[in-house]
Amino acid sequence: MIDYIKKLRPVGNTISTKEQSIDKQLFHPFHIQLYSSGTASLAATIMAAIKLKPGISNPEVVVPAYGCPDLISAIIYAKAIPVLVELEPDSPQIDIKHFENLINDKTVAVIAVRFFGIPERIEALYQIAKKHNATLIEDSAQGFPVHNMASYWQGDFVVLSFGRGKPLNLLGGGAVLTRNKTLINLLPDALPEKNSLKNYIKYKLKLFLYNLSIHPIAYGLITKAPGLNIGVTVYKPLNNLGRMSVCATQLLSSNLNIYRNRINPQKEYFEFFKKYNPELVYNLPEKLSYDMSQPLLRYPVIIRNESIRDQLYKRLKPYGASAMYKKPLYKIENIDRLLNQQDNNHPNASKFARQLLTLPTHEGVSRKNLQSIKAILKEFNRQ
Repeated sequence: MIDYIKKLRPVGNTISTKEQSIDKQLFHPFHIQLYSSGTASLAATIMAAIKLKPGISNPEVVVPAYGCPDLISAIIYAKAIPVLVELEPDSPQIDIKHFENLINDKTVAVIAVRFFGIPERIEALYQIAKKHNATLIEDSAQGFPVHNMASYWQGDFVVLSFGRGKPLNLLGGGAVLTRNKTLINLLPDALPEKNSLKNYIKYKLKLFLYNLSIHPIAYGLITKAPGLNIGVTVYKPLNNLGRMSVCATQLLSSNLNIYRNRINPQKEYFEFFKKYNPELVYNLPEKLSYDMSQPLLRYPVIIRNESIRDQLYKRLKPYGASAMYKKPLYKIENIDRLLNQQDNNHPNASKFARQLLTLPTHEGVSRKNLQSIKAILKEFNRQ
């Protein structure tokens, strides 16, 4: 009965409640500004990009056609127009040629998303963006380094999220990083949070409940509860630019230290898929030459047969497998009305959504879990 209830979460690590003042050198050599969320942080960078290119009516922001709806929320809040760019085949990376055709004098920024932790071709995008005086925003909500921070991020602005399910999870908050002090001064001010005992107790209670909820039995019970819709991708408008709470800020240093020393099973997945049927599975970290010394938020693969992808997802879901965003952005409810008509046809992004499968890499993945995951994958490899 207990094994039936148990379910491994797709993402998310235990949050340390050890309070510690934030070290000013924590993000050296970057200047940093904290906001209430990753979405607010992204909106702030777009607002700064608009300031860098004044006089543009209806400014445009180029964004991948596959991704989190919060990308669109941030663009709309900043009073810009989202323009979707196609992906490379079997890849979360932007189609460079399509980007070159899309960018124009109204483009104020391009958002380069570090999906799962895998970097974009920043240099190529940067060269194209600069020809049009556009800002390159590196959205690193899904990627955070354990070393070489200075070389890990290369965008004009870097956006981080400390929300639930992110690499450095504090249940809220976000940050903007930049090497350029002029750019940091262009960011809008954030609304301060009321530093009250009530907010402190509320946050501590959320931490306690979250750490309790990620246990396999608790998570399994939660996912079976009707009406919760955990993991469903929906569009939520951004309402304001808040400041990151003092409570969350005080946990940043201690949780970063734990993150840097966490064991990640991604190398075991990497070696396993090197021997897998290449006609069935496209091993993204291998094909995109990912630096395996840096952590992946989830381990992503492309299952070329969509029917088998769906079967694998169903079998592996109790072990933390995920299909991520199951549709491209233009097919998500309430986003289509925010886009131009030409943004309704991106076959590579649509195919990526139908074929993607991710496997868990968090601290809760046990040796037994890994053996079960590999055993199921081997069944399909023999078909």
